[in-house]
Amino acid sequence: MRADDDLITQADALMRRYRSFVARPVSPPPAEPAPVSAAETAETIPLLTEVVSDTATGPLDPDALLAPLQGELETALAAWLDQALPTALAAATPQLLAALEADARQTLLPNLLETLKHGITRQKL
Repeated sequence: MRADDDLITQADALMRRYRSFVARPVSPPPAEPAPVSAAETAETIPLLTEVVSDTATGPLDPDALLAPLQGELETALAAWLDQALPTALAAATPQLLAALEADARQTLLPNLLETLKHGITRQKL
């Protein structure tokens, strides 16, 4: 039993060294707050007293909502396209040309060479 007691003492010392809190005796629970009166409760808890009909919040038609703004939306979109499209096309043009050239070299050129090898004349094309 001596070895067990020594092991327990060592474990207890280790836990005390690395524990983030110290166990204390349980203190009595705090006193309960005084009961709240009905008047105080009514002031703090909001109650829904207004009746809302289902027809007042009917489904909204997006077309009806956007109709007054349609002209402004079209103008804003056109202005954005006028500004953004040339820049996007200028950036994309070299990539498109490179992709077309690579595709032509990979598919069109071999097909043309194969056609020429088999002696198909221009008139048959």
